[in-house]
Order: sequence, then structure tokens, then C-alpha cells
Amino acid sequence: MAGLVLIGSVVNLRAVFVNASPALFSMLSLGQGVAGAYLPVLAGAAAGAGGAVASLLIERARRPVVTGLAGVLALGLFQELLDPILGGSSVGSVIRGLLFAESGLSLPGALVTFLLAAGTNALWTDRRPAARRWLRTMPVRHAAPTAAASCSLSKLPQMPSLERCTHRP
Repeated sequence: MAGLVLIGSVVNLRAVFVNASPALFSMLSLGQGVAGAYLPVLAGAAAGAGGAVASLLIERARRPVVTGLAGVLALGLFQELLDPILGGSSVGSVIRGLLFAESGLSLPGALVTFLLAAGTNALWTDRRPAARRWLRTMPVRHAAPTAAASCSLSKLPQMPSLERCTHRP
């Protein structure tokens, strides 16, 4: 992308790349022009270093951290969809004010989202064996709906089959 910014400042790329506009180059360089051509390289290096550090973490720490970061990313991406939904009530307006700033996700909103997602993942990882033992002790007529409901709510992003969740060895 840095090369695209540098070449685009010298050569008109619009004949080949229709969307290669000055606005795109400005966005890629964060408004810095050619002087900010290094910013995409720096962002890529930071993302690579973050991935390398995450791979060095033990699984017990890595899963909550990755889940928290994914939650923050998802909330930031879906802000425009959530904004009208949260704006309909007074409680929603308070939540919206906490989570979002004028230009995107607020720092407190990102922190709360990260902590909720990471904490829920860590708690579920710790409590999963006990929950499975409890489900095995229930009569089948009660266990299947409970297992299906808990599986569908806890694993919604992964979309598992309910048969896998309610299977008993």
C-alpha cells in the first residue's frame, strides 16, 4: 500500500485502477500525503508483531485476548447498525454514549467490550467441564432443550450444529 501511495502521487493510476483517487491515497496515508506513505507499512508491522506475541501466549491467556479483540473489532464495525437501535430508548442512549464517540468506538467502550468478551470467554472456559457434568446428570427430556439453548447462545458466532451440543457419550 505504501508503494501505491508513492506511485499514485507521481503516475495517474486511474486508467487502470478506477478507484485510485487522491481521496484514497489520502486515506491510506492518514492525510499525510507522500510523507505518510510509511504508515501502512508501520500498521502491517504492528499487526504482525501483535500476531507473533499472541502466538507466544499460552492458550489459557490467548483465547480470552483474541476473543476480546474480536469483540472490539466487531463492535467497531457494526457501530452504524447498532447506533439507531440503541438510540430508541433512554437506556439505549446511555449505552450508546458509553460505547461510541462521535467518530467511532470510544476508549471506555472499547475497554468495556474487551473486558466483557475476554471475561466471558475465560469464565466459560473455566466452567465448561462443570456445565457438561451438570448436563449429563439431567434427565434427557430436560437436558436436550437446556443444552441446545446454552450451546446456541454461547457458540453463536461459531454456528455449531445442535446435534453436536446435545450429543452424550
